Parts: sequence; structure tokens; C-alpha cells
Amino acid sequence: MLLSAATRPEALRRSGLRWWEDERFAIGWTGHLYLPGHAGGAPSVAGVAAALETADFAEVAARLAGVFGLFVFDKLRGGWQASVDNSGLYKVFHDAEGASTSFLELVKARRIGRADLDLAVLVEYLAQGQVLGSRTFVTGIERLSGREILELPRDGAPPRLRPKPLPDSEPGGTRTVLDRFAALARSLEGHALSVDATGGFDSRLIVCLLDGHALPFELATSGPPGIADAEIARTIARLLGRPFHLTGHDLGDLDAELVLTFRAGDGITDLRRFHRDWQHARARLARGIEVMAHGGGGELYRDHCFVQDFPFYGSRRVDLERYYNLRIAPAGLPPGALTPVGRELLAAARSSVLARLQGCLAPTNNETYDRIYFLLRSPEHFGQHCTNYVNMGLDVVAPLLDYPCGLAAIGLPPWSRFFYGWHRRVITARCPRLAVLPTADGFSASGEPTRMLRDAWWYGATQLRRAAKKASQRLSGKARFYNVGAFAADAADFMGRLRASPHYAAGLERLEATGILTTSHAGEKLRDIHVGRVLTLGMFLSGVDGFA
Repeated sequence: MLLSAATRPEALRRSGLRWWEDERFAIGWTGHLYLPGHAGGAPSVAGVAAALETADFAEVAARLAGVFGLFVFDKLRGGWQASVDNSGLYKVFHDAEGASTSFLELVKARRIGRADLDLAVLVEYLAQGQVLGSRTFVTGIERLSGREILELPRDGAPPRLRPKPLPDSEPGGTRTVLDRFAALARSLEGHALSVDATGGFDSRLIVCLLDGHALPFELATSGPPGIADAEIARTIARLLGRPFHLTGHDLGDLDAELVLTFRAGDGITDLRRFHRDWQHARARLARGIEVMAHGGGGELYRDHCFVQDFPFYGSRRVDLERYYNLRIAPAGLPPGALTPVGRELLAAARSSVLARLQGCLAPTNNETYDRIYFLLRSPEHFGQHCTNYVNMGLDVVAPLLDYPCGLAAIGLPPWSRFFYGWHRRVITARCPRLAVLPTADGFSASGEPTRMLRDAWWYGATQLRRAAKKASQRLSGKARFYNVGAFAADAADFMGRLRASPHYAAGLERLEATGILTTSHAGEKLRDIHVGRVLTLGMFLSGVDGFA
């Protein structure tokens, strides 16, 4: 969907947006949008229109929840205003002329050529698999943040951004999370819902809290039969009396599907990460599912983001360079694979990212690392996948990344989250049958002291393996040692097939033509984690060459 100040609502009727209209406003939206306390979709959008009669759009947008893009045309004053969910999970792209719900569509409409590429961003993406912040592969095209709104004035003035009046903290703690889940459940009434289910803590928490509201839903996961995550999810479904669906990872027509996955990923999603998820989303749509509940963000409710500082939780000492090396780019690009220009761009990208991390500094290490994860990393790591699903026609909710929930999680005392303590307390209090089941890590989710004591040995062993994994990933580019609890859902020969794909060879050649990579021999030096990024960038550059 392309949008400019001169666009009329009637020109967007076939854009894929849903519409609500009265004498004053024409409002289009995509995704699952709701005002807490209201049904999702049209009833909430009607509430938005009523609120806009007396309140500023930025204020109204700050009250909304879900994963969505929202576009409001004021028939009286003219012009458009646009917003995404406050957590920034849905993606809207904008430039000096207008906006779009698709990066590829905007690139094609602007007829982008090689001279318009931001090579520093290409290198950042190659190194990290995501770009933190608003920048994109193209100079002048940016992503809209969840903390701001976009205005396209009727007088043809350049688009402008304004901040939303969002809080910077949420003191409600657990009560906030429970209240927001209740509001979410209300918004989902009448929708065909599928909830992510694995053998981990986060999905079990979501299943538990949604089940407490008596919503009808299925449980679903993807991967080969027999893996721990699938079998534990199947057991949870049986205990709750819910339908369960397992989708495999099919590599039968991989080369053709990589092109389809690239398009579904809007040209900016790591194909190695997205291919199986794309198949899983299509299977859900084929079953008539309307909304999926995503488990992203559970890391905030445990000590995941700051465990590297164990046991000095709550310290005022923050080491952003160490965080970058361990969390953002744990497997570095081999220097021999880059040209001198590529190495300079990589160093500049690292410095630029570290400067962006500075904007998340807080009084303690746990708050700082949590804010980085919530405000900078989650919108890209989870948000682009969520956006892709919405644009495929599958709405998404990510309750643990709901803006007030994320802030409430950051405000939890750090030691209360150690050893999955917060998860254990909530699951045990509300779903004791689920709490005693083993997780994929080999221990239970129970908060009972005797069970926690038995779980402690397994937890310690798992953390040691995770530390070994990080060290090996940093040194060799491969995650060795750690197997317990690993979500090994991709087909066994997936990486080999990706490396052998003609798309991979073409991607290396196109990156070489930009002056970033040395020769096609870089393909042998690049680590597995970089392969999907090369595939994505290669296909994107192919499209750019076609527009030039």
C-alpha cells in the first residue's frame, strides 16, 4: 500500500487494509488492533474515531494495543496520520514523499538504484541479521518507530514525525501483565486463534494465561515429529483438551520457495530464519486461523538479557561493548571475507550501533540490557516476522511484548527472575498441571520449593552449556556443546541445501559487486549464521539492479 498526502481513501479500497468510516474520518488498519476493554477491530476503531473528536491522534494512538498499522484520513482537515503499535512490531516505511506498508513496494515505486544503497546498513545487516533503529538498506527510506506517529500534511509539506506521549516505566508489575492478558482475551473473542506451543517457559506461560480466560484456541508448533518441543506441546494440548497441530519443514522445492519467502519477508527478513516459519504460517491460514499468539518477549521476564553479568545483578556498571559482542554479533564476519572498504564499514557499523545502545542507558545493568532488548532489538528480531504474518493475512498478537507488559517486566526485581522465578510463580499459581511438566531444558516449570531444588542441578548444567555455546560461537562461528533445550526444528540438511542453492552463489556475486565482499571464496569463509543474510541481500540487490 502506497500512501501520500494526496491519496484519497477510496483509492486504497483494494490495498488490503480494513476500513471504518463516518462523516469525519476514514480509518484503515491492518493487523489485530484493539482498545483495552473493547472487542478487537471495528469496535475499537470506532472508539478511536470517537476519541479523535476531542483528543490528539498521538494521544489516542498511545492507548491502543495489538500488532498493527493504523492510517487515519481526516475529511475535515485533510491529510493522513499513521501509527504502528507502541512496541513497534508492525512495520511502516516512509520517505520524503509518503509511506508504505511494504519496503519492497516503496523501493520499486521510487525506482531505487545502486547509488541509493546505504552500504553501511548492508554491512550492519550482514553482521547482525537485523538493523537496529529506523534505517534501511536505502538512504532516505526509514521505518516508523512505535514511539512516534507520521503525518502527511494536506498542504504537501514534507512528512513529519511526532512523538507519542508514552510512559517510560510501568510500576504495575505482575498485576499489569494479568490485566493486559484479560484485555487481550476480550479483544480476541470470536476469532479463530492459534497459540505458539513449544517445550519452553514462554509459550507455556502464554498458553496458561489465555487458557484461564476460556478462549477457544488451538496449539501449534513446527518441526519434525519426536523432538522434545513438539512432544511437550502435544502433551500440554492433551492436558488442556485443545487441538494440536504440528507442521514439518519441507525442503522439496527449496529454490523456488526461497523466492516466495523473500517476497513474503518484504526483502529484509533473514531467509534462514523465516523459511520454516513462512511454511508454518501458511499451514495456519489453510486451517482457517485468523490470529496467532506469538511467544516473543518472554526473555524480559527472566534474567536472559543480563545473565552475562551474573551474579552482579543491579550493578551500575554497564559494558555495552561486551553486550554487543555476546548478544548482537556473537559470530563475527571473518575479516578475510571483506574488502578493505567492507572492513571499514563494519567498524563504522559497530561504532554506530554502540552509539544507539547508549540511548537505552538506565541506572542499573539489568534495566539497561532489558531496555536495549525491548526498545531496539525486539522490534526487529520479532517485529519483522510479525509484520510478515500480518501482510500474509494472518494477524498476530505478542502479549509478552505488549508495551505496558514490557515496561512492567523491565521493572521487576532482577533476582525475582533468576531461574525462571517469575514464570514459575505465575504458571504454578494458575496452571499447576502445566507447571509440573518437564520443559525442553529437562526441568519443570514449577515454583514448588522441592521441585525447584531438584531442578537446580539441571539448570546449572544447562547454563554451563549455554556459556560454552556462546564461547564456541564467538571463536568458531558454530554453536557447539549446547543441545539440551535447543529448538532444533529446521530440517536436518537445511543449511547444506541453502549453501548449495544457486541463490546463495548469486548473492555472493552481487555483494562482491557492491565492493563489500572480496571474492566468491567468501562463501566458504562465511559462517552458517550469515548464509540467510547473504541470500536475502542477494535477492534484494537483484531487484535493485532491475529498477536501475
